[in-house]
Amino acid sequence: MQIRGGSRNLSGQSNKSLSACLCLRVAGALGTDWPQGNTMEINVRRLSEVQIVQIRGALRLGPGVDSFRQTIDDAMAKGDTRLVINFAEVPMIDSSGIGILVKAMASAKQRGGGVKLVTPSKFVVQTLKLIGVLNLFQIFEDENAAVQSFSVH
Repeated sequence: MQIRGGSRNLSGQSNKSLSACLCLRVAGALGTDWPQGNTMEINVRRLSEVQIVQIRGALRLGPGVDSFRQTIDDAMAKGDTRLVINFAEVPMIDSSGIGILVKAMASAKQRGGGVKLVTPSKFVVQTLKLIGVLNLFQIFEDENAAVQSFSVH
C-alpha cells in the first residue's frame, strides 16, 4: 500500500492549503503488485466542505473494495457527509461496490449530506440501473458541478 500526500485543485494546479490528499494503491496481500487489471487506486481530497473520492480501477470484491469501504467509513467518522465519487476511471463495479455506495448514501443522507457520482462508465451506469439503485444518485459530468451542487438547496 502506498500513501502519498499532496493535492491538485480542479484546475490541475497544486494547492496543499485547499485540500489534503490521500492516495492508496491496493496491491497483493504481501505488498506485491497484481497485474494491471487488478489494481485499484483511491485518491481522497477535500474541496470546500466536500470530500472528493477518485477511484482508478475495477471496484469489485477484494482488497480494492475493502479500501473503498474504509475510505467511506473514515469520511463518515470525521463527519464528512458530502461525498463526490469520481468514477471516470472505473471500468466495472460488482455487488460489493454497489453495496458500499448504497450504504454511503444512506449514512450521508441521515446526516444531512449525500453522495454524488462523476462520469461513471456505461458499464457502471447499466449495472446500477439493473440493480435498481441508479435513481438514488445524482450523476455529473465534472467534479466542479458535483461539488457546487451541494451548495444549491
